[in-house]
Amino acid sequence: MADTNLLIGNLSDVSTTQSQPLGLLYTEPPEFGADRDTGTAGTTRSGSRTWIYVYNGTAGTLAAGSVVSRAAGASTYSVRACPASSSPQAAVGVVVTAIPTLNYGWVVRSGLVEVTADASTTISADTAITIGTGATAGRAQTVAAVTGNAFGVATEGAAVGVNALCQVDCRG
Repeated sequence: MADTNLLIGNLSDVSTTQSQPLGLLYTEPPEFGADRDTGTAGTTRSGSRTWIYVYNGTAGTLAAGSVVSRAAGASTYSVRACPASSSPQAAVGVVVTAIPTLNYGWVVRSGLVEVTADASTTISADTAITIGTGATAGRAQTVAAVTGNAFGVATEGAAVGVNALCQVDCRG
């Protein structure tokens, strides 16, 4: 059976014009060869990734690596950087290509993605991650206890404010 691609544009496209329905999901198959995010040859990202189409209606650019949640009171996929100490169940996805204010774009809902560590704590390898408690919205940190809620698992460690490759599963 042939693949049918209903996507308009690319997953890295950002625009002031809406080209997809908000909340549209797209599952990207596993890759082999050059990394799709960085273009680095010889890398393999195992597993598929599911993306979700969102709108940044907030006053500020959503930086790559930021965890996003629905904007306050939003019933659509108008998103913001996830406020510090939010429930990890609020996470909608993680930004790969920066989305400026009043722009539409795609974020990774599940799969491997670079997530930015909180401004005050690190991310430890092979541990669950949750929404950061520091002053910078949209950051992540290691879960303090095994019983804590999480939205993903870090596959590598990261220093304060640095990106770590993480397996995420966002449901917000």
